[in-house]
Amino acid sequence: MGNRGRAYLTKGLLDRAIADFDAQLEIAPRNANAYSGRALAYLTLRNPPRALVDADRAFELQPNEAFVLQLRGRILMALGRREEALRDLREVLNGKGP
Repeated sequence: MGNRGRAYLTKGLLDRAIADFDAQLEIAPRNANAYSGRALAYLTLRNPPRALVDADRAFELQPNEAFVLQLRGRILMALGRREEALRDLREVLNGKGP
């Protein structure tokens, strides 16, 4: 995640975080960290369908990143897609990622 976007997330300034991640993605459309940061912001805003779109893209770009799998698992749980969520969360527990 970008430092400014992450700082906005930490402060609860979710609209600013999303705008910052949007700007990062305009410059670097393959920035998995920006996708995962924006996904976290959307999840916090209780918009899991939108969060899942970004989490899936982050996963495509970084399939071995534990944070992305953990985040996607949380989003899937929020959507009531328990089995899919458990699959991702098991991957994290089994040591997938750096």
